[in-house]
Amino acid sequence: MTPRNVDTIFFDLDNTLWWFDRNSAVSLRNTFERYDLGRLVGFEEFYQVYERNNSALWELYSHGLTDKDHLILERFRRTLQMLGHKGDLTALSGEMNRFYLNDLAQQPYLIDGARELLETLYDRGYCLCILSNGFAGIQQGKLASGGIDHLITHVVLSDDCGITKPLPGIYEYAQRVTGTEPEQIVMVGDSYNTDIVGAHNAGWATIFYNPDGRTPQGVADAMVTRLSQITPMFS
Repeated sequence: MTPRNVDTIFFDLDNTLWWFDRNSAVSLRNTFERYDLGRLVGFEEFYQVYERNNSALWELYSHGLTDKDHLILERFRRTLQMLGHKGDLTALSGEMNRFYLNDLAQQPYLIDGARELLETLYDRGYCLCILSNGFAGIQQGKLASGGIDHLITHVVLSDDCGITKPLPGIYEYAQRVTGTEPEQIVMVGDSYNTDIVGAHNAGWATIFYNPDGRTPQGVADAMVTRLSQITPMFS
């Protein structure tokens, strides 16, 4: 893949640049300990139940089938309910979510090679942007905690336009924000259905970051298993 007219590169953030899985595990453990949930279950059971609930709700959210407020409350409420917690689950879930998100935005771990990739592309004159279904304020905090915020020109979020990836409207919105046309853009992301298919349908070139190599390349213009493999694609 050698894009000729590209001057703008959009990255997904979570698990593409910023190591969400590791950072979230740290913040979930901090939340677990802050609210003394060890009296109910061990952390591993809490983590597994939460992850199942969170993943199911994010799948609905990314397709416009639920909203942000329901997602952030329900993921903890369902988990507490399934683990047998008694009391006002709604109030506790809201408090836990606020603690978790605040803690999450302070975690520093990046995907291997992310900083080096961004610095190289930035030095080569590309406009580097984020396109994410994550939440306003939290995503900016992640960029700052990872020390890469100064390399990013635009942070475009579903929160800003009310439309989630992979729905077409968020890509149109991103083009308006950056003043670009589809042929100027490449999308880099780790979710085939959310990042790659959506961007492809919008007419953008795509690079599928697929570290485990299990998902086929499909409609992606290129596929990599390491971020360092992207650097030679852009001169």
